[in-house]
Amino acid sequence: ILLLVSGAEEVTPKVKTDIPTLEKKVKDKNDSTGDTTDWQDSADYDIGDTIPYQLTATLGDVSNFDTYYVEFVDTMTHLTYDSITSVKVGDKTLNAGEYTSSWDSTSKTLKVSIDNVKAHSATNGSKIVVEYTATLDADAVIGSTGNPNEAHLIFSNNPNGEGKGQTKPDKNIVFTYRVVANKVDQDNKPLPGAAFALYKKL
Repeated sequence: ILLLVSGAEEVTPKVKTDIPTLEKKVKDKNDSTGDTTDWQDSADYDIGDTIPYQLTATLGDVSNFDTYYVEFVDTMTHLTYDSITSVKVGDKTLNAGEYTSSWDSTSKTLKVSIDNVKAHSATNGSKIVVEYTATLDADAVIGSTGNPNEAHLIFSNNPNGEGKGQTKPDKNIVFTYRVVANKVDQDNKPLPGAAFALYKKL
């Protein structure tokens, strides 16, 4: 590193520090029991279901920064954003005026930003967690291909200026399936005109 020093004063440079990480998780729900899993990388849902998601940023060393900006950028596939359920910096839950959120229905992108997480007592290693819900769209891909979605984090990366960095995207996937049912007689032949209904257990 080259430093240009004017005069004989002692200079202590501020160096860039390690970058934050981001994880995107989803909860799964058992339709029969109603039980939900912990946060994980994949889940099964029906079209029209409301799905809970979690974005977690873990900060690196932010001690050289006077202010520290973070922005979650979540791009969805075959999902429609519903609402934010929680935004937390460490143990502090932020109110709606302490963060900014936007949803672009064309690009299907949710953005949630906090201008200065250090104003909310964020320190080295603090976690910033956004939880939200989305609905699985009618055009969702059915079967083992699934519906992958990804998010990344934009963050301050220059203690001396306005520079921003970006994490690699983190992905998870939601699957949905189709049930084909045929009503047959004792000889396994289709019953003409037979009708029945399938209901999801709530």
